[in-house]
Amino acid sequence: MRKNKRSDKKRYPNNPLRNKVQKELRKVFGDLPVVDATRSIQLWPTDKDFAVATPCDPYNCGFKRAATRMCGARAAVVFQSAAYFDHLGPDGVRRIYRYVPKTAARTGITVFDDDGVEGVIKKFGLKPTPTIAFEFAAPTRSTSRAYISNHGRKLRTGPRRVIIDSWMTQKRAREAQVTLTKTTADLDHQKERLQHLSERYSPQAPTVIETQRQIRLLKDKAQAQRERIGDLREKAVEQKAAADKIRLKEFKPKIVAGTHHQHNLNVRNGSGFFSTVRAGQQMAT
Repeated sequence: MRKNKRSDKKRYPNNPLRNKVQKELRKVFGDLPVVDATRSIQLWPTDKDFAVATPCDPYNCGFKRAATRMCGARAAVVFQSAAYFDHLGPDGVRRIYRYVPKTAARTGITVFDDDGVEGVIKKFGLKPTPTIAFEFAAPTRSTSRAYISNHGRKLRTGPRRVIIDSWMTQKRAREAQVTLTKTTADLDHQKERLQHLSERYSPQAPTVIETQRQIRLLKDKAQAQRERIGDLREKAVEQKAAADKIRLKEFKPKIVAGTHHQHNLNVRNGSGFFSTVRAGQQMAT
C-alpha cells in the first residue's frame, strides 16, 4: 500500500488523492489540481451545444461546449449537485474548478436528460445565438469540499460514530433475519420436494441424492445465519447501551433569547425533554 501511494504521488504530483471522485476526474482532466471556484460563472449555451450532446451523459453535456467556448474549458463533468470545468484561473494556471449549478442549470440538466434537445429548446427557447444565461455558482461554506470532507470525518471518528454503529448493527440484524426467513422457506420447499420424490424414485436416484445435498447445504446455511443473528443482536445491545450514554445527557434548561422563558425541547443534542423522559424511564426500569 505504501508503494502504491508513493507511485501515485510520483505519477500525479498535483492531484495525489486516491478517492473515487479524484480518480474519475483524473480520467477526464489528467493531472490537474481540484479546487472550489471562488466566483460564479455564467454560461450561454445555444441549441447547437445541446444538439451534439448526449442525454444522461455528464461527460458530454451541452454545458461542456458552452464552457469550452466561453472560458476555454477542455473537458467538463456536469452533475445536478456539482460541475467540474478545467480553465485558467486569475493567475494563469489551469485547474479543475468545482461549481454548484443554480436552479436554472439544474432544470436544464433534468429537462435535457428527460426530453432531449427538443425539450431544452422548448423550455428555455434556445436559438443558434445565445439568448439565456445559466449560472454556476461558487460553492458556499456548507457545500465546499473541505466542509464536506471534515463533516464526514467527524461522523467517522466523533461520538456520533457510536450512534451510527448502533443503528447499522441493528439494520444488519434485521437484514440477516430476512435472509434467514428466505433460507428457511427454501429449506421447507426442498423437504417437500424430497418427500414427493421419495414416493416416486428409489433412494439412489440422482434427483433424490441432489435434493438431499441441497437440504444439507440449506441446513448449514440456516445454522450459520442463526449464529450470525445471535452475534449481531448481542453486539447491538452493547452498542445501544454505549450510544444511550452519549445520547442521554444531563438536562440543562435553555433560556429563549430575549425572554425569561425556559424550554426543554432541544432534542437535537439529546439533552431535551424527550431525552429526559427516556432517561427517567430507564431509571424506573
